[in-house]
Amino acid sequence: MAKHSKKELTHAETRFHALVDELRLLTMDFPHLKEAYDANDLPIPFLLKRGAARAAAKKTKKTKKAATPR
Repeated sequence: MAKHSKKELTHAETRFHALVDELRLLTMDFPHLKEAYDANDLPIPFLLKRGAARAAAKKTKKTKKAATPR
């Protein structure tokens, strides 16, 4: 491994800290993905698939309840 001068290391450390600060600022500017959209703003085909999946799950749950002996 090549030896680096103290000036080169100081410059590299300064640049590294500047990049870390820039990354921190960028991550603060963008919201978390869960907060990035409203559930009512989703595309209609997605909402229909989600509703169909919920209905199928409810139907399966009711069928299982009816099939169990009391």
